[in-house]
Amino acid sequence: MLIYITGVAGSGKSTVYEELLKRGLEAYDGENHKEMYARYEDGMYNRYGKLTGKKNTKPRAAYLGYQTRKWLDNHECRISKKSVEQMVKETEGRTAFLVCGVAANIVEVRSLFAQVFCLTVDEEALRCRLTSRKSPAYGQAAEELRHILGLRVAAENSLRQLGTVIVDATQPVNVIVNEILARLEVKRS
Repeated sequence: MLIYITGVAGSGKSTVYEELLKRGLEAYDGENHKEMYARYEDGMYNRYGKLTGKKNTKPRAAYLGYQTRKWLDNHECRISKKSVEQMVKETEGRTAFLVCGVAANIVEVRSLFAQVFCLTVDEEALRCRLTSRKSPAYGQAAEELRHILGLRVAAENSLRQLGTVIVDATQPVNVIVNEILARLEVKRS
């Protein structure tokens, strides 16, 4: 059973991923491009031009701090359906977690996941987390921050409509992971 844990930049995905590993659970960082491209031909999580539909092939780090409002508004992140299908097959009979950013094409891939969780934080906490990250980090530039704050509300509303479990990620990480695991136990019974 493949579980998708998502959220915008700064929502705590990396921290939750590390906690899952610390507990000995099978977890994958969908935003680790080096690992995902080593495993899957299409990688897992990539930016695409909204108008062209073309995958952006430059590494994300090449854009940190240089993404203009126009560029951000004309690109979106998508998760590879082909890669998720392959991961589902590879993890059959086990519980595995794919921790990855919000995907613009979630409707296309939602049915592949046994459950989807979205980590959420209020605007003030998100702003604080993003601006206090070690440099260079996505979300520190003004246009990136604006984009993430706008995406937060839209993404969470759209994910709620798909039956996603919303998790308050302002809690300590052990509480967040306990909540996710408890909800999975209820779902299985």
